[in-house]
Amino acid sequence: LARALPAGGQHAFAGGSGLAMDGCAVPLLNLTVVETHSAGMASLRPSNDAALQPARLRGWELALAAMRLHHRPPDFVTLSGEEWDFKNWARARRQPNSSLAWREVGEVIRMQVEAIRSHWPRAVVMVRTMYGATYGGFGGDYGAYNALLREVSTRRLSRRAARAAGGVAGQQPEAPARRAERERAAGIVETECGRLAHESDVASMAHCSACSSRSGWTKDGMHPHEWFTASWIEIVLNQMADLGAACQDLGAV
Repeated sequence: LARALPAGGQHAFAGGSGLAMDGCAVPLLNLTVVETHSAGMASLRPSNDAALQPARLRGWELALAAMRLHHRPPDFVTLSGEEWDFKNWARARRQPNSSLAWREVGEVIRMQVEAIRSHWPRAVVMVRTMYGATYGGFGGDYGAYNALLREVSTRRLSRRAARAAGGVAGQQPEAPARRAERERAAGIVETECGRLAHESDVASMAHCSACSSRSGWTKDGMHPHEWFTASWIEIVLNQMADLGAACQDLGAV
């Protein structure tokens, strides 16, 4: 991150108690990007134990504050790490191989999304799909995992929560134009802005089912080439900007 910073950018690192965060701020773009390593989304106890989520998110919050790059709660939180889950499951000999096992993985992902939305109500949560990696020989059904994440991203907030996010609760008499605008806003919130999570679909960008180094998309069967990473980041930032433009004025982002 530090090497990629443009002029005027800031870099910071926070670590301790098993948590490490790396981040950078680009004031010119009003953009702060921070990453922390979780070694998967569903395979390890810090991720899959619901009782640990409040303390886990408070730890993230404290680390963010210590970095002094960002002075408000995050606007977007992305969950990723399919490849780490498959690695962890392979080592433990517990690869999901039934509809029940995959349903349990889905419940873990939804639990984390709901915990994040509860902790940071205005944050948009994104779940990142993954192309079929061949690195390390851990294998895994990336297609099944991606389908699960896409299913999570199509779920909606409750109608009541979505309308509340859109500010639909005025007690004073309204002019017809104001009422029409309010109802239009509520409709947007209930569709795009009312999603439980949004999909960050890197899997669809890579035109390979098994993305080995020979595929041209990855260096080693796992890590993407720089041009691929840059293209994905550009798409994600535009996706975030579009969501912000559509939902910010409605109180949903």
